[in-house]
Amino acid sequence: MAAEVREIVRPEAENTAYEELYREALSAFVFGMATAAGKENELKPADLHGLTAICLYEVFQYCPEEAAQFVQELELATLATDGGGTAGAVIRRGVEGYALWKNRDPETLRVTLVQLLDSLERREGAEGVPLKPSST
Repeated sequence: MAAEVREIVRPEAENTAYEELYREALSAFVFGMATAAGKENELKPADLHGLTAICLYEVFQYCPEEAAQFVQELELATLATDGGGTAGAVIRRGVEGYALWKNRDPETLRVTLVQLLDSLERREGAEGVPLKPSST
């Protein structure tokens, strides 16, 4: 699932000034998708977090420690009373994206991802605000 998401937007996400922002955003999006899949398949939170960290490591080239830390930060964003800021919003979009992926609607999923990346790029350019939950 994570690899498919990355492939859908590979041309838009690589070799840009926003490549790291895109990596973080796609990782948060995939976390949301994995959360939805985990609920559907009744995974325990620890199992879900472990699988998501593996996805970040294998698909988005995070080192193992960085992947585990980012998953923990994303989890905290889902629990934040203020909605988790930008990271929380991206995670919620990922939860919605899971249904598109599951229903094999890659074109709508691609449009959703491109719109998300475009809005984050405009926000980053305007405000210089990173996605990482610890900074929101």
